[in-house]
Amino acid sequence: MTAAPRFVPIPGNSTLLRAILHAATARPGVQSSTTFDPATAARPFIVGALIQRFGLREMNRGEFVTAAATPEALASDYRDVDLIVDTRTVDWGLLATRDNRLWLAYVGTFRLIDGRTGTVLAEETCSNPEPRSDREQPPVYEAWVFEDAALLRQGLWATANRCADDFISRVLGIR
Repeated sequence: MTAAPRFVPIPGNSTLLRAILHAATARPGVQSSTTFDPATAARPFIVGALIQRFGLREMNRGEFVTAAATPEALASDYRDVDLIVDTRTVDWGLLATRDNRLWLAYVGTFRLIDGRTGTVLAEETCSNPEPRSDREQPPVYEAWVFEDAALLRQGLWATANRCADDFISRVLGIR
C-alpha cells in the first residue's frame, strides 16, 4: 500500500514539480509506470533478515496489495501463514524549504504480525528527519529533474534502506 506523493507548491514553478514527478515515474519503453515506493523496497530486506535469522520459509515473493488495514483483516487475507510483514507508505513528498531547496519528506509504517491471531508482534513508524542546516538540504529545485530525477530516486532508496535497517536492528533486535 502506498500513499500518493504530495508536493508543496513552489511559487511560479509548478511546471518544475510536474517535471520532477514525471522524471521520477517515467521508465523508457514501459507503457505504465509507478512511483518508487520505499515501503515496497524495504520489505525484501526485512523478510530476508527474518529468513536468515530464524530459518523461515517465504510464502509470497510477489507484492500483495490489500485494502485491509487492521492486523486481524490482514491475517484473514493471508490465511495459512505464520508471520506477515506489513510495510506501508503513509505519506511522502517533496517539501519546499528555504533558499529554493527541497526536502524529501517520508512517513511509513512497518509491522510484523502473527498470521494466526492477527496480533502485532512488532511495529515501527519511520520518517525522514528534517534537515538541521542548509548543508543538509538537497540542491535547488532544478537538480531534482536531472537524469530522470536520480536525486529523488536516490533519496527514496536511501529512505527504504534506513527504515528497513532500523526496523530490523532496533525493533526486531536482529544484528
